[in-house]
Amino acid sequence: MVSGTFNGMNSVIEIHSRNNAIGMPIQDNDNDIHIISTNIKEIINLGSSQNNSRMSTSYNSNDWYRQTIHLDGHRGCSRNKYRKMDSGNRLNKCYNAYEYRSFVNSNCYTSYDSSEICNFFTFYWTPDNDDQTCLTMTYYTKYESNVYDFSITIDVNDEYNNTLISPTVLEKYSGITTLKIKNIDFKNNQEYTLSLNLNVTDRFTSFNYVDRHFKFGLIRIGQCSNYGIVEPSNYQGSCLNGGYIIKESSKCICPPGFIGQFCETGCGVNSYGSDCKGVCSIQSDKMCRGMIMCTSYGCTCPTGLTGLSCNEDCIMGTYGADCSQTCSEYCLNNMCDQYTGVCLNGCSVGYILPYCREKYPYFINPPTLRFANYDAIELELDFQENNIKGGDKIIKPKYYQLFYKSSIENTFRSSEIKSISNTNDVTLEVIRDLEPDTKYTVGVLLIADDGNFNEQDIVYGQYKTPCMQPKITDYNIKLISGIQSINITWSTSISNRLECNITKYVLTLMSNKSQDQISDVQEILSSTDSGHVLDNLLPAFKYSIKLTPSTSNGTLPSSAIYSITTLMTKNDVQIKNISSIYENGKIKVNWILVNSHQHYTTVDEPVTSIIKYKLKRILSCSLREVEQNWTSITIFNRTHYEIIDTVPNSQYSIQVLVDVKDKNTTKQENMFDVLTPASNPKTEPILDATHPMCITNNSIFVQWKLDPENCSKLNGFLSQFYIELKDKVDDVLEITETKNYYIRFNKLKSNTAYELKVFIKTHFGYNPDHFLLINFKTKFENLKPVGDLVVYKKSLKNRMVGLRWSYTQDSNVEGFIVSFNDKNVSIIAPQKCSAWPEYYCHTFYNLSPSNNYIFKIKPKSIDYPEGGKVSSISFNSIDGLPDSPMNLKTTEIGSTTIALQWDVPWIFNGVLKMFIINVEEISSNNMETCCVGITPTEIPVNEELPTYNHTITGLQSGSTYSIGVLSVSKSLWYSSPSRLSVTIPTI
Repeated sequence: MVSGTFNGMNSVIEIHSRNNAIGMPIQDNDNDIHIISTNIKEIINLGSSQNNSRMSTSYNSNDWYRQTIHLDGHRGCSRNKYRKMDSGNRLNKCYNAYEYRSFVNSNCYTSYDSSEICNFFTFYWTPDNDDQTCLTMTYYTKYESNVYDFSITIDVNDEYNNTLISPTVLEKYSGITTLKIKNIDFKNNQEYTLSLNLNVTDRFTSFNYVDRHFKFGLIRIGQCSNYGIVEPSNYQGSCLNGGYIIKESSKCICPPGFIGQFCETGCGVNSYGSDCKGVCSIQSDKMCRGMIMCTSYGCTCPTGLTGLSCNEDCIMGTYGADCSQTCSEYCLNNMCDQYTGVCLNGCSVGYILPYCREKYPYFINPPTLRFANYDAIELELDFQENNIKGGDKIIKPKYYQLFYKSSIENTFRSSEIKSISNTNDVTLEVIRDLEPDTKYTVGVLLIADDGNFNEQDIVYGQYKTPCMQPKITDYNIKLISGIQSINITWSTSISNRLECNITKYVLTLMSNKSQDQISDVQEILSSTDSGHVLDNLLPAFKYSIKLTPSTSNGTLPSSAIYSITTLMTKNDVQIKNISSIYENGKIKVNWILVNSHQHYTTVDEPVTSIIKYKLKRILSCSLREVEQNWTSITIFNRTHYEIIDTVPNSQYSIQVLVDVKDKNTTKQENMFDVLTPASNPKTEPILDATHPMCITNNSIFVQWKLDPENCSKLNGFLSQFYIELKDKVDDVLEITETKNYYIRFNKLKSNTAYELKVFIKTHFGYNPDHFLLINFKTKFENLKPVGDLVVYKKSLKNRMVGLRWSYTQDSNVEGFIVSFNDKNVSIIAPQKCSAWPEYYCHTFYNLSPSNNYIFKIKPKSIDYPEGGKVSSISFNSIDGLPDSPMNLKTTEIGSTTIALQWDVPWIFNGVLKMFIINVEEISSNNMETCCVGITPTEIPVNEELPTYNHTITGLQSGSTYSIGVLSVSKSLWYSSPSRLSVTIPTI
């Protein structure tokens, strides 16, 4: 271990060296991590360093920081990524480096030529051997400006400060460079110094400029050899544990921590070197952690460790230098020692400890048959190395044992265990007590010299004992005909145990396949030794059959030829020559039955057929197919059928089949279509409710449509409509045709009965029995307006008005449509006036409050439900003087009485309350008694009547009276009196 003070920083770098490794711990006393050595195998030549060496460095650790560098010089790559992706030698393309961060803080001085020289790194080195040692330095530079007013120089001095290499400018190149120093007589145990300096030739160039536009980093400084340096090959051969082979010497280059001809031995924990005697540390918690092992293999973490600082243990399933090796897949639980790769829990069955890479020995090829008789076989066992696989240089096969069984046995029998001859490569073994004509499976188990063996990879061979050919003259053949099949049975017997077993039975099937008698021969291998069923045969066919047995020695004599005819079922019958005709609304279908495999043979046996049919299209309705289920009819022993009640001008789908299990099948076999002819329509139009019929006093408009539910009854393609109009009064018939779905007749007579018939006419014609019948009567002439419209009574208090009017078309009117101020439209019945029977009257109550009213009225009838012309009158609700009673007269004059009669006033101008009769005697025969006053008589009015009557009594004979009758309303309006004078006759 070498220590020193470098630029004020107390740093220590520890270097341990044996003949094949330089280990550099990555640590210092200030706990700063400085990586200055790593594996860059791709860009340098690696040799070996000899004996012990000591190295130390002088630098300011605050001015250096760790960085990762790619092979192309770019910074910031991932080492783990390249470890996983690289193949072959598993060397890195991404590695750790130390980058110098600040030339401003370097130790500088001014040279004789006024340039600034700054030392920023010094390396002290004592080589192992004289004359055979060289030094390599791998570094990277990055120039970010084209202006180079500075340079990096290197010089080498011995311990006496003699200059061995004068200051030399490093190549100005952005990327990674390896500098190899050789051809110098380096002396053992003498210290040499390698210095790196920054030379600034332009005094105006600032160090800040250099820091911004230039990067320098150290990757590796290592000792090497001047001899025998060979590039490693990408070898995939016998080197173990990550070692690789040198082509020129065919020797394995082992990774640190492994030795041996094939790198097969691991040094283990805390050990390294070509003899595994090097010790990393005497501290149990440290050992090789934090070191990098640099050998001719390259620089890598010690065995069992990985990570950027080589201080992380291998994860389970990995081991070796930098944990780059994978435990054998045959280590139990995938666990092995992280340093050596030794399986910790043992091996899978058949594999050799401790690494579980190789299997125990086993034969590559099975034994060779030398001789066989009825009960024994002789085998040759080949123990040459080229016929044995597995084992290693230590484990060798020592014993062997045979395992054998027949094809009908479940477990193997075994022979005695025997030693393998050391003098003969071939051994003969005889297995006895075997059965004749039997196949045996034989394998050889090799037992190693440690007592273990590999029974999983035994290679088995198959060997057969011979037999005698049997002599059989009768096979006892029996034939049974089935449904499209023939069942054949036979039996054989073996009398001698040495006779061969019959291994197969071949049936030869011969038939005449067609009408031209073309012969067809088939050979069929039976799957049993006592019978066989020949199926998928043709029905009602004659077949010829013979049996030919065979043994392992060849075929036996064939049997005699047997003939048999297969049965026929309904499934073997086919429908042919289907035809149809249409008569009287029926589709008559006919067909014939033939053998489905012999189309020229008619079947005369009773067969059940199925005829299926459905209505496919009703052309009178549409060309679209209708949704209808199939009708299926079973027919026994007949080859014809009639489909009744068919729809004219329609398409039917018909299918005739032999009776099968699935009667609802819709396969296209024997299916055809039939079109029925057209006929007279059996339907009529219906009135179109969306377009009501319109009848006036002199016209009619009718619109109709076809009933979509009955379009099938059109029985043809619609052509037009045939129409008849008959005057029932004069018995006059008018005929017309139209393609429209409506008709209008004008110039009809009013108030006249007519009969209208609408017929459907197709391309076939029309049916006189199917028509749309409309009986109608034209309307009266237009309604006239009402006349003599007058308000004959009213009451402001009761909000009542009574109106009276006349109308001349009494027989046609069914009511009146009235309104007040264009509101409250209503229909009133045609009620005659009680007081004026030739007039119409109506009293309206609960009128809306108003000073003035406009009353409108128009007559309506059945023909004119909307009403005729309007009549109107304006009035107010204020009462006035009533009219005087009309037509006052006497109806009878007695000796003391006068009977009066008068008509109701024409206008009440209010509500009529009563009549007042005033009687005054104006003359008498006896003047002395004349002119007696008579009290007025009040006649209350309880109802409106055409006339009123009253008899005045208590009069004097011979006197003359003046009589006045006046009308009084409930609002006490008095009319002018109606007067007359009456003289009582003298008695």
